[in-house]
Amino acid sequence: MSGRSDTGRGGPHRRKDAARTLREMKSERLREDLRMGAAAPNWWRQIIIGAIMLVSAAAFSTGRVSANTADALYLAPGRLVDVGGFRLNIVCSGTGSPTVIFDAGLEDWSPAWSKVQPAVAAQTRTCSYDRAGNGRSDPGPAPRSSSEIVSELHELLDAAGESPPYILVGHSFGGYNVRLFADRYLDEVAGIVLVDSSHEDQAKLEALTSDHPAADWNAFLAQLRTCHRLAIAGTIATTAHTRSACAGQFFRGLPERTFSAPLNTLLLQQALAPKQYAASLGEAELFSTLSADEVRRARRSYGAIPLRILTGTNHFGVGPHTPPALAARAGRFERGWQALQRSWLALSTNARLTLAAHSGHYVQLDRPELVITAIREEIALAHRTIARGSGGERTAAVARWGKRHRDWGFAKAPAWKSASIASPQRHPMRTPPTLRVACANSSRRSNMPTGLGSMHSVSASIIGANFSTPPRP
Repeated sequence: MSGRSDTGRGGPHRRKDAARTLREMKSERLREDLRMGAAAPNWWRQIIIGAIMLVSAAAFSTGRVSANTADALYLAPGRLVDVGGFRLNIVCSGTGSPTVIFDAGLEDWSPAWSKVQPAVAAQTRTCSYDRAGNGRSDPGPAPRSSSEIVSELHELLDAAGESPPYILVGHSFGGYNVRLFADRYLDEVAGIVLVDSSHEDQAKLEALTSDHPAADWNAFLAQLRTCHRLAIAGTIATTAHTRSACAGQFFRGLPERTFSAPLNTLLLQQALAPKQYAASLGEAELFSTLSADEVRRARRSYGAIPLRILTGTNHFGVGPHTPPALAARAGRFERGWQALQRSWLALSTNARLTLAAHSGHYVQLDRPELVITAIREEIALAHRTIARGSGGERTAAVARWGKRHRDWGFAKAPAWKSASIASPQRHPMRTPPTLRVACANSSRRSNMPTGLGSMHSVSASIIGANFSTPPRP
């Protein structure tokens, strides 16, 4: 999915998770909130937003912030790097090789990895970044398709002085981008981790989640355009319910319960900027058309490069009190979604799918330990590959990297990948290897995917049922 998700905010906590499937989940709510006076404001959310901003403002004024927060990495700007007339914000931490690159979902940026990146940075070099127009990055050129985004990311890494090999980690729409990056620059890739990633053919699931998928997707885009107009006019914050509705577009809905108060304050302030909505619109408008086509056309075998696929299993937050008909419909979606995710097992001979029990679309927030474990496994595999190849013949990729490889501490540049992997042949996808599904049993609340411009009716209905979500440990 493109970065949408969850149904996570059941009742008064109706998370944008539900919307993240293209905010489908959120369509109805946003329509009502933006209809000035047409719906009662969500007092719970408004009070929380106000309290967070007051407390954090006091903290900033006394200088006591961030140092004690787990997500302090994202409170200060990273590095603004010029990539050809505009700057992208990159947030790097840790040392070592390979370097882990994180790409967030639609309407998200670098803090989406706050529960994962700091833990991985204790072991190796890590970098997350804000795509053009998002977070602290400048707006970028049109069209905002995956192809343009991947070109910008590659240029960013080079300009920032980051060196391959890379382990690519993509959530939702970010999954589009890291796959396309691997398709183009496979000789720079040591591993890939897809976190409930969007699938270029996920539109096939729309009939399972909505009676009017096209209308739901158009409603989502209309909501973004309305918030964009309000941001340009500077009137988003003039009323509590418009501020709440528009801020609810980002991540799983701001304030995000897993973020610190200072980080939520920063993100709520960034959510007032017109460029945020323009960037989301630019990516969303091409998500199921140009971007999907670019990813579909570029699809290739990754040979033996490690591929880990993490998939949520409860995108609609189905619980014991969910009406049976709605639970059955949500179940059909989950089975279809998992089938799409399994299709990627054919991309690599070293692929594995993990079903994240009781997690929704935001696996990195609901079950961060699963994402961390998958990344660490690929780091270990990369280290073993480098060690085995320390005396071997250089591949074309290693020759191009030249001095960078010697900087890793090896007397000779390692044969990073066998020739067949460094320069893989394009060939039809092989039959997927035996499915190895690791069921992670634990309880977390759910979230939902993006890009299925059709989850609105199911998610809205489920939200309306006010069922309880699985308990959190």
